[in-house]
Amino acid sequence: MRDVMKIVFSIFAIMSIAACTNILLTVTVPPGASETLLPATSEVTSSNPTDQAAYPPASTPSPLPSPSLFPSPSPSPLPSPTQPSTPQPPPNLQVTQLKMFDEQSGWAVHQIYYPEDYKILRTTTGAASWKDVSPPAPAAQYSLDEVFFTDANTAIILVRKIPSVQTYDVEITPWRTTDGGQTWQAGEIIHTDRSIMAAIRGVEMIDAEHGWMLTEEDGAMQTAALHFFKTRDGGLHWDRIYSSVDHIGDPNILWGGGYSQFTKQFTFVTETLGFYEGSAITQDGGRSWSPITFELPGDLPEIDCHPGRIPCKFYRTRSLPQFTSSQDGVSLLRVYPNSEDVRDAFLYGDSSPLPLPAAQYVYYTHDGGQNWSITSAPALMGLLYFFDGQTGWFLGKDDPDPATLTQLYQTVDGGETWVKIVSDCPLLLGSHLQFVDAQNGFASGSPIPLSAYRNLDMRAGATHSIFITKDGGDTWQQVEPQLEP
Repeated sequence: MRDVMKIVFSIFAIMSIAACTNILLTVTVPPGASETLLPATSEVTSSNPTDQAAYPPASTPSPLPSPSLFPSPSPSPLPSPTQPSTPQPPPNLQVTQLKMFDEQSGWAVHQIYYPEDYKILRTTTGAASWKDVSPPAPAAQYSLDEVFFTDANTAIILVRKIPSVQTYDVEITPWRTTDGGQTWQAGEIIHTDRSIMAAIRGVEMIDAEHGWMLTEEDGAMQTAALHFFKTRDGGLHWDRIYSSVDHIGDPNILWGGGYSQFTKQFTFVTETLGFYEGSAITQDGGRSWSPITFELPGDLPEIDCHPGRIPCKFYRTRSLPQFTSSQDGVSLLRVYPNSEDVRDAFLYGDSSPLPLPAAQYVYYTHDGGQNWSITSAPALMGLLYFFDGQTGWFLGKDDPDPATLTQLYQTVDGGETWVKIVSDCPLLLGSHLQFVDAQNGFASGSPIPLSAYRNLDMRAGATHSIFITKDGGDTWQQVEPQLEP
């Protein structure tokens, strides 16, 4: 009886304390009440909603009552009310490079420069939806220098480690995938002086194993040293095969730093035959170079004269040849009338907006670049793309008004004749065209819109949309590339 009275007294004391702390304790006395009574824990409940609402936040526990017989347990924080989540659409991608290999399969690059962010993207469902298949080289630690997409499954990228302190050393890591980005293999890290890798100007593979990389040093006007590197194992290792500094005194030395409106600077057609811009050719895989001689347009004399000595009426800039086979290639020549803006651009690399060219020409070769024929381009400004030796497209305009839309032309006889197929084209001036067959094509914005395009097309650089055609270019559908969740 005495033990029972002790238990009753204990229950009464505990309930009194609970009342002081606004806590209702549920205590169950099992049979055999004379045995040990379990102490109360912090897992408490309240049956009074008002009491729940009166709880202080979890970060501010209730003060202990005074006087107290026992320490008061801290109340458990109440769970925050759960609101149903609203699915957010994936963000639009800023596609700066696009390469499709058929209607459904291809690669793209999403890149933002400030702050640095990049993603390597792949699709097997068309150009509207993409998966992030980037290698394990986070943008917070690495910047993306160059990419090359060899086929629908194979890609090579070069990333530059962001130095923690100012240093003259450069660390570049090549990455390669052969299974569409499911796995990546890191190549041998390139450690070199920063000057040699001041800028990577391009990577190109002619097959899964053989390719080249071009780098350019910082330099004065048109005297930046160039360095060619070659890989024989798919981009995992690179060996330097040419350097301008090793050819000082050579009349055929290659220099970078000159003015050009075309972003690509070199290409290789075979393992031995290659071209640097529109000015040099190699027959030994890039170890030595010699100049290309192009016939100049007969109706525009006095091109590239020496200012101050001979009156110069025109300046020219030539695109890198584009080859659709080992024999068939095309190149563009733009000719500008001499003016202060034009002269500053060509002599000093000034990026001031330029007027429309005085003329534009297309050069054709059918013998691997040994001989070239010349015809007038369909428009004064624009870019072309050839699917094969006979079928090609030209996107351009003659009107300097930046509000005027572009026009699209097509040839099916190797450029002998051009037919305007779209008068008011939705494609931006400077768009990169590519066709996977005679009917299915894609167009994407220029990675870095050039001044020559920005002041001639107000849309240039304003969108990262992709355009698709399924009828050979007659009609185009705009799609906004999205990242799959």
